[in-house]
Amino acid sequence: MFNNIDKFNGIIFDLDGILIDTEKLHFLSWVEVLKQYGIDFSKDDYFNYAGKREDIIASELIKFYKLKNTDENFLFKQKTSLTREWARSKKLDLMPYAKEAVRYFFDKNVKLAVCSGGQRDEVEIKLKRSSFYSFFPIVVTGSDVKKGKPHPD
Repeated sequence: MFNNIDKFNGIIFDLDGILIDTEKLHFLSWVEVLKQYGIDFSKDDYFNYAGKREDIIASELIKFYKLKNTDENFLFKQKTSLTREWARSKKLDLMPYAKEAVRYFFDKNVKLAVCSGGQRDEVEIKLKRSSFYSFFPIVVTGSDVKKGKPHPD
């Protein structure tokens, strides 16, 4: 597959949407949280926020929907709590060929790491439930940086 694999120092995989198909999980979590405010949050609405850190999304949603008496930390905690609960209980689908790709590089002794903008506990739940945990000795999450996406931290 790769002719010069010995020249690889390592590979860093993103988690959500690269290894595990979790975008639907994140979308449905926001749908549930926003229902309590009478907001019908659609997939088209979600595309404006996909890939951003959840605390940033919470802040933007409060401004966009003019949610009065709502704290971004409260909205953020509701969403992350629901996502964690579902990550523990719902089936987590792998992205096509994700397991094969990770296994290939692991078997070639390429150093592997995973990074995610998600919070550490949620990331670890997903890695353990998807059987990826043992492949990644290095895990960097949104909990480990001051500024998440879109900042380079």
